[in-house]
Amino acid sequence: MKQTAREIFTNKNIHTANHLMPLPHIHDDIEIIYVKEGGCTAVNNGQTYQLKKNDIFFNFPNQLHYYTSYEKDSMFLICIIKPSMLLQYESIFLENTPVSAVVSPPYDKAKKLSVIVDWIVEELKNDNSDIIASYVTLFVGLALKHMEMKNRTTLSDSVSNVILYCSNHYKEDISISKVAKALHLSESYLSYIFKNNLLMNFNDYINSLRIGDAVNMLKYEDYSMSYISDTVGFGTIRTFNRAFQKIHRISPSKYKKTYKSHPNT
Repeated sequence: MKQTAREIFTNKNIHTANHLMPLPHIHDDIEIIYVKEGGCTAVNNGQTYQLKKNDIFFNFPNQLHYYTSYEKDSMFLICIIKPSMLLQYESIFLENTPVSAVVSPPYDKAKKLSVIVDWIVEELKNDNSDIIASYVTLFVGLALKHMEMKNRTTLSDSVSNVILYCSNHYKEDISISKVAKALHLSESYLSYIFKNNLLMNFNDYINSLRIGDAVNMLKYEDYSMSYISDTVGFGTIRTFNRAFQKIHRISPSKYKKTYKSHPNT
């Protein structure tokens, strides 16, 4: 049975922020970034884009991406959602890949999309998940009209299996040797996959998955740092702090304090 929109469209996967994850990461969700103010440098599958106000940055499932070089006072709407959440548009994201990851609509269309974004932000304050789902689907449908597509190049079975295995086991005591053994691959070949397909080493990739979970717990729950550290898979608070600071440049405790004081950051 599929989850309902009320269960899955929440401020955990749709929210505003003034910064984005700088460490390269990959997942099977769609990640959509709308630039409300300012801009930044974004990278998708090795291609660099300069995002400006009203641009829309699409990361299709299993595309490596990250963000750097923010303009002052930037603000983004972030949507990280499953393809199945977008109803009639699901097959577009599963079967295709964009020629360019950035949509820069003409003025009249950009104005309409900006209004829809404002509606989404307003409903996030009221936690109206059904309405948010409708607005996000409308936004995506209008944006896709301005995107040129090509057939998706399927990842090799080995790369797909590595991504899937890590997604299912990153909270555990995982190591590159354990992954290699589970998938019947050599450690050297697995290291090659991370370096050449995922563009990062094994530890950074696992930590990026863990920190993504930790961020949501810091924002929306009131757990202790030790509980969060254990839950997302870090062995010690020290390891958690070090990995978190590498990605977000501040400690998790300071991140939580800042977010609670300024929820739109």
